[in-house]
Amino acid sequence: SPDGTVIDLATNLMWAQCSLGQNMLDSQCSGTAQNYFWLDAGYACYTLNFAGFNDWYLPTPAKVFSLLNCTNSIDINSPIDSFNCSPNAPIYNSSIFPNAPAAIWTSDRHPNYFWVGVDVNFTSGIWNYQQELIPPGVQRPLKCVRNN
Repeated sequence: SPDGTVIDLATNLMWAQCSLGQNMLDSQCSGTAQNYFWLDAGYACYTLNFAGFNDWYLPTPAKVFSLLNCTNSIDINSPIDSFNCSPNAPIYNSSIFPNAPAAIWTSDRHPNYFWVGVDVNFTSGIWNYQQELIPPGVQRPLKCVRNN
Protein backbone atom coordinates (compact mmCIF):
# COMPACT_ATOMS: atom_id res chain seq x y z
CA SER A 1 0.00 0.00 0.00
CA PRO A 2 1.28 3.53 -0.70
CA ASP A 3 0.88 4.51 2.97
CA GLY A 4 3.08 1.65 4.20
CA THR A 5 0.29 -0.47 5.66
CA VAL A 6 -1.24 -3.79 4.78
CA ILE A 7 -4.56 -5.27 5.90
CA ASP A 8 -4.72 -8.95 6.76
CA LEU A 9 -8.20 -9.92 5.54
CA ALA A 10 -8.21 -13.14 7.58
CA THR A 11 -7.78 -11.30 10.90
CA ASN A 12 -8.92 -7.77 9.90
CA LEU A 13 -5.72 -6.34 11.32
CA MET A 14 -3.78 -3.47 9.77
CA TRP A 15 -0.01 -3.82 9.96
CA ALA A 16 2.78 -1.35 9.41
CA GLN A 17 4.79 -3.00 6.64
CA CYS A 18 8.11 -1.64 7.84
CA SER A 19 9.61 -1.75 11.30
CA LEU A 20 9.59 1.43 13.37
CA GLY A 21 12.35 3.72 12.13
CA GLN A 22 11.98 2.64 8.50
CA ASN A 23 9.91 4.13 5.68
CA MET A 24 8.33 2.53 2.61
CA LEU A 25 10.16 3.66 -0.52
CA ASP A 26 9.70 1.99 -3.92
CA SER A 27 8.11 -1.11 -2.34
CA GLN A 28 11.06 -1.54 0.03
CA CYS A 29 11.61 -0.61 3.66
CA SER A 30 14.39 1.95 3.70
CA GLY A 31 16.36 3.27 6.60
CA THR A 32 17.40 1.51 9.76
CA ALA A 33 14.89 -0.25 11.98
CA GLN A 34 14.94 1.15 15.52
CA ASN A 35 15.66 -1.45 18.20
CA TYR A 36 13.82 -1.31 21.53
CA PHE A 37 14.03 -2.96 24.89
CA TRP A 38 10.87 -4.96 25.56
CA LEU A 39 9.78 -2.65 28.40
CA ASP A 40 9.75 0.29 25.94
CA ALA A 41 8.21 -1.53 22.98
CA GLY A 42 4.54 -1.29 23.91
CA TYR A 43 4.79 2.46 24.54
CA ALA A 44 6.52 3.00 21.20
CA CYS A 45 3.59 1.45 19.32
CA TYR A 46 0.98 3.05 21.59
CA THR A 47 2.29 6.54 20.85
CA LEU A 48 2.75 5.93 17.12
CA ASN A 49 0.86 8.24 14.77
CA PHE A 50 1.19 6.60 11.35
CA ALA A 51 -0.86 6.49 8.12
CA GLY A 52 -3.51 8.72 9.69
CA PHE A 53 -4.09 6.45 12.71
CA ASN A 54 -3.04 6.76 16.33
CA ASP A 55 -4.44 3.51 17.78
CA TRP A 56 -1.47 1.21 17.12
CA TYR A 57 -0.31 -1.40 19.61
CA LEU A 58 2.32 -4.09 20.04
CA PRO A 59 0.94 -7.40 18.73
CA THR A 60 0.51 -10.59 20.71
CA PRO A 61 2.56 -13.61 19.59
CA ALA A 62 -0.61 -15.08 18.10
CA LYS A 63 -1.11 -12.04 15.90
CA VAL A 64 2.50 -12.17 14.71
CA PHE A 65 2.13 -15.88 13.97
CA SER A 66 -0.93 -15.07 11.86
CA LEU A 67 1.48 -13.34 9.43
CA LEU A 68 3.70 -16.37 9.05
CA ASN A 69 3.18 -19.02 6.40
CA CYS A 70 3.34 -22.02 8.67
CA THR A 71 2.62 -25.47 7.34
CA ASN A 72 0.76 -26.19 10.57
CA SER A 73 -2.37 -24.20 11.38
CA ILE A 74 -2.30 -21.63 14.15
CA ASP A 75 -5.36 -20.29 15.94
CA ILE A 76 -4.75 -16.69 17.02
CA ASN A 77 -6.78 -17.36 20.17
CA SER A 78 -4.57 -20.24 21.31
CA PRO A 79 -2.14 -19.98 24.23
CA ILE A 80 1.44 -19.20 23.30
CA ASP A 81 2.70 -22.67 24.26
CA SER A 82 0.89 -24.11 21.24
CA PHE A 83 2.83 -21.96 18.74
CA ASN A 84 5.81 -22.76 16.56
CA CYS A 85 5.88 -23.24 12.82
CA SER A 86 6.68 -26.62 11.39
CA PRO A 87 10.30 -26.89 10.24
CA ASN A 88 11.24 -25.92 6.69
CA ALA A 89 8.12 -23.80 6.19
CA PRO A 90 8.32 -20.60 4.14
CA ILE A 91 7.96 -18.16 6.99
CA TYR A 92 6.88 -14.72 5.78
CA ASN A 93 5.91 -13.00 2.56
CA SER A 94 8.82 -10.71 1.70
CA SER A 95 6.82 -8.82 -0.92
CA ILE A 96 4.34 -7.72 1.78
CA PHE A 97 6.95 -7.23 4.52
CA PRO A 98 10.12 -6.26 2.68
CA ASN A 99 13.39 -6.32 4.60
CA ALA A 100 11.66 -7.85 7.62
CA PRO A 101 13.86 -8.22 10.69
CA ALA A 102 14.85 -11.66 11.92
CA ALA A 103 12.79 -11.28 15.12
CA ILE A 104 10.35 -8.76 16.60
CA TRP A 105 8.94 -8.12 20.05
CA THR A 106 5.42 -9.08 21.01
CA SER A 107 3.27 -7.77 23.85
CA ASP A 108 3.62 -10.95 25.93
CA ARG A 109 6.07 -11.44 28.76
CA HIS A 110 7.22 -14.31 30.89
CA PRO A 111 4.50 -15.20 33.44
CA ASN A 112 6.92 -14.93 36.39
CA TYR A 113 9.49 -12.33 35.28
CA PHE A 114 8.27 -8.90 34.15
CA TRP A 115 11.61 -8.11 32.50
CA VAL A 116 11.52 -11.10 30.16
CA GLY A 117 9.62 -10.44 26.93
CA VAL A 118 8.53 -12.73 24.12
CA ASP A 119 9.84 -12.35 20.59
CA VAL A 120 8.89 -14.19 17.40
CA ASN A 121 11.54 -15.09 14.85
CA PHE A 122 10.44 -14.35 11.27
CA THR A 123 13.11 -16.67 9.90
CA SER A 124 12.47 -19.81 11.93
CA GLY A 125 8.87 -19.27 13.07
CA ILE A 126 9.78 -19.92 16.70
CA TRP A 127 8.99 -17.77 19.73
CA ASN A 128 11.44 -17.22 22.59
CA TYR A 129 11.67 -15.58 25.98
CA GLN A 130 14.34 -12.87 25.92
CA GLN A 131 15.84 -11.12 28.94
CA GLU A 132 16.54 -7.45 28.68
CA LEU A 133 17.86 -6.42 32.08
CA ILE A 134 21.00 -8.53 32.18
CA PRO A 135 23.62 -6.50 30.28
CA PRO A 136 23.81 -5.90 27.46
CA GLY A 137 20.09 -6.75 27.24
CA VAL A 138 18.15 -7.81 24.19
CA GLN A 139 16.71 -5.21 21.86
CA ARG A 140 14.42 -5.95 18.93
CA PRO A 141 12.68 -4.03 16.13
CA LEU A 142 8.90 -3.55 16.26
CA LYS A 143 6.02 -4.13 13.89
CA CYS A 144 2.97 -2.29 15.16
CA VAL A 145 -0.61 -3.34 14.44
CA ARG A 146 -4.10 -1.93 14.79
CA ASN A 147 -7.63 -3.27 14.45
CA ASN A 148 -8.98 -2.29 11.05
